Amino acid sequence: ALSTSLTVVGTAMTIAAGRVAGGYAQQGAAALYAANANRVALNAAAATAKQDLISAQSKQVDAKATLEVMTLNLSAAEAKVASDRVVMASEVSRIKMVQSALASELALEQERMKSQISETGRAATVARMVEIRGAQVLINKQVEASERTLAATTVASSAQVQAAYAKVAAARAGVLETNIAVNALAAASTRASAAASLTTTALTGVRAAGAGLLGIMGGPLGLVFTVGAV
Repeated sequence: ALSTSLTVVGTAMTIAAGRVAGGYAQQGAAALYAANANRVALNAAAATAKQDLISAQSKQVDAKATLEVMTLNLSAAEAKVASDRVVMASEVSRIKMVQSALASELALEQERMKSQISETGRAATVARMVEIRGAQVLINKQVEASERTLAATTVASSAQVQAAYAKVAAARAGVLETNIAVNALAAASTRASAAASLTTTALTGVRAAGAGLLGIMGGPLGLVFTVGAV
């Protein structure tokens, strides 16, 4: 009777231990499932973060290219203003040469007037001086107009240059914006990749633990786990 009682007690303890071990096995399987699901989610998040970074980097390249084009356009606009000023300055010099020539011619006619002895000669000289003075009035106006135009032709007053400045400023802002986005997304991608890598490492550990448990279940204690799980 005592032997039978001991056998019953031993069997009950074995079944109880099996149930505990079976519970651990079920918990391990749940942990493995959760870890794998977490790994899949984090890998997807890392892939999305990487794609977002690549897209931002592409926009950054475009923004830099736009800035280069706008800068070249600005340089061209400034060069045109400089070229226009050279042409205008040359025209001012040409008109002033005519102005100087008229002044010399008028002085010459005035000297001739002193040597004229006939009324006809004097009349001709006077007529020529009147003509010269009329031409001087016109040429003086041309000088003033051309000098005003030259003075007004500057980078600051050029609508084309100012528009180019605005486009360069906008392009620089675009580059700055993409730089900020790329830096932020690069950091996010790094964090996402690190999290995915850490989860993969953790899953490897859980799988190793599960493999060890399955090894035990396949050994002499396997029957105990099977009975305990019932």
